[in-house]
Amino acid sequence: MSAAAPPTSAPSASVSVAPPPPEPQIVSVSSAPFDGQPFEVLVWSEGGRYLAGYCQLSCPTDTRGRFTSAPLFLIDRRSGRLDSTPMAKEPNGTGSLAQFTPDDEYVMVALDGAHQRLVRLRDKKVLRETTMLAVYDSHAFSPDGSVAAIGSAIGGFTLLGLPKGDQIVREQMDNPFGTSAAMHFTWPGQGARLLVTWQDIELFDPRTGKKLGRADGFGGSSRMESIPHEKGALIASCRGVVKRVTLEPFAVEDVGGFTRSSDQCSLYATPDGRRVYRGDERGVELFDVDTRATTTLSTLPCWDLAPSRDGKRLAVSGRRQNGDKDEQVTFVYDIGTKAPPLVIEGADHLIGWSAEGDLYLNAEPIVRVWSAAARAVTHELELPWSTNWRQLALSPDGRFLGGTDGHPFVVRTSDKTVLRLGLEKKGRAGSLSPSAAEIAAFFSGAAAKGPGH
Repeated sequence: MSAAAPPTSAPSASVSVAPPPPEPQIVSVSSAPFDGQPFEVLVWSEGGRYLAGYCQLSCPTDTRGRFTSAPLFLIDRRSGRLDSTPMAKEPNGTGSLAQFTPDDEYVMVALDGAHQRLVRLRDKKVLRETTMLAVYDSHAFSPDGSVAAIGSAIGGFTLLGLPKGDQIVREQMDNPFGTSAAMHFTWPGQGARLLVTWQDIELFDPRTGKKLGRADGFGGSSRMESIPHEKGALIASCRGVVKRVTLEPFAVEDVGGFTRSSDQCSLYATPDGRRVYRGDERGVELFDVDTRATTTLSTLPCWDLAPSRDGKRLAVSGRRQNGDKDEQVTFVYDIGTKAPPLVIEGADHLIGWSAEGDLYLNAEPIVRVWSAAARAVTHELELPWSTNWRQLALSPDGRFLGGTDGHPFVVRTSDKTVLRLGLEKKGRAGSLSPSAAEIAAFFSGAAAKGPGH
């Protein structure tokens, strides 16, 4: 394993900002706040139909520890309906949305850490509810959405079969010392097999829950990234190790790794399984699986990595020193080439890529939009309310930017119209202000593409 000499400074090429188009007037559809409900995180479903929000740390409770209002809400973009009942739970604690199936048919909801609900979205029916003593913090659906996996940081997981939500298996790993480590699910063989990576790497048949093999893993790591394929998978860890897994016969091989090791980092493995990127506060490294060589791409602090949806580009956010100043900066690499990265100045946190190749970057109090076609920042969105970059979520089609300053709002990127969501409590239930019809009209009004297209 070899390491190239790290650059002493950032790449010199910078991306210019194109003149912004005329600013349309921002129109607030509603200014009614959520009644005392500090929603901290917004998440879009994979298909983009649903927008969900939850209070992660500060859900209000009464003197008995019960939620005074639903810790999660779900809005159907087509109908404009609010649904919170299947997302609510009585015990004290916090709510956190887990994951949607790729077809937006089901969602797994985590409440109070150990409580899990599998909900069918078309009728909001709770198919299965599990309660475990251990905190469950990992969730994944099989590629075809037929199996749901729920994993615990202290070594246990449950498999549920869809469409009924029946329990397939409930497995508890041996953990006499109560060790805590991230659990990671990988679905090789087009989902016909399940790799469960915790302290070790174990192979299962997800349809029956039968264990098919076990091999030494990473010994525990807080962050992993994997690329499944027909014959196995590639799994990388923040600890700096990359492993190749084969299914027939089952085997795990160390193929090399990075020069750095830590509990926290950002990881990205290319879909072909040939390259793995790793970023942390000490810079970005690239591991080539074919040559087993490690190259240092940058020694600047890296906050996050974000691949474009077509897998052709990788955005790296962070900061650099310019004299005595600490500058926000984002690099965009063309994956598979040795070309130096493009530099986007004045933005250091990634919101996400649209399907059309637009990269949304937070440069509070504005959001900058970098176009892959123009290779420049083509326009900006001014947020109507102050919000943390972690509280922004871009819809998969790039037409809506959800945000929350404690009270959720959505910006329509085509004309910058703002929808301010308000929740009016009626006893134990709640209703949205504006109405479902007004919300549906807001979302349906985005038929045109965003600015710059």
